[in-house]
Amino acid sequence: MVFLTEIPAVLSDKSVKVFEGPLIYANNIEEAEKKAVQMNKDLIVVGEYFMAEEILFKNELETL
Repeated sequence: MVFLTEIPAVLSDKSVKVFEGPLIYANNIEEAEKKAVQMNKDLIVVGEYFMAEEILFKNELETL
């Protein structure tokens, strides 16, 4: 499975901006969160990444 991450950063004007982080490959979300903390303590796992082909295939199966 592939998971999306984000990381907040404090800018020079003291505002906080959230940036996209790296993709994390893991078997489940718990493993992804552990890997994220190992990479950077501020990295946040925000969800699972689905490829477009996988979503389209699932939608086609649901309509049968």
